[in-house]
Amino acid sequence: MRYTIIDAERTVSFVAPWNNLKALVAGCSRKPSSASLTSLLEAASSYDTNLKNYVLDGLKAFEVSFNDGEQRQKTELSPRLEQELRSLLSGQEATIEQKTTNEPPDEAQNRAIGPELAHLPVFQVVDEVTRHQSLEPVTIGLVIFNLPAKRIIQIQNTLGVLQRSDRGRYFENGEPTERLYFYRLPDDWAMVP
Repeated sequence: MRYTIIDAERTVSFVAPWNNLKALVAGCSRKPSSASLTSLLEAASSYDTNLKNYVLDGLKAFEVSFNDGEQRQKTELSPRLEQELRSLLSGQEATIEQKTTNEPPDEAQNRAIGPELAHLPVFQVVDEVTRHQSLEPVTIGLVIFNLPAKRIIQIQNTLGVLQRSDRGRYFENGEPTERLYFYRLPDDWAMVP
């Protein structure tokens, strides 16, 4: 499943097992800082011990690959991408979803970052290619967590509809345990649909 998390400063997308979905929702129920991806990952890692290190280590690998000056040029966000990210932060995800459903990235942007970086398991949205990839479902779906807007957007979720209040199984070192946790999203969090 693909998870895309928007915080106050960046957008990060990653592919991870399905069980991380409830861990991230449960992390949102603990009222993480809207400005911090790390805050959400710390809250969610209470339910799945590998999640935080997986994402942060993956981001480090992406940054090393992206900043490798011999192989790639640095790219800036296009004006259109900046506008779309501002729309996401203001809670207008439906507009973004409609714009991205059948828009392939252009070849110039594809060459700028290199397609192999957009297909890493964890990456930061830095250009049109990574933006497009961050909105592509993987296997069983795509869920966007917009921390500043306090919104969870289920673009595609074949696991079933998430509940505002539910239970999940603790995972330790990638393995399920016998213990269950319960969560309830605060009233100021929206879940779409």
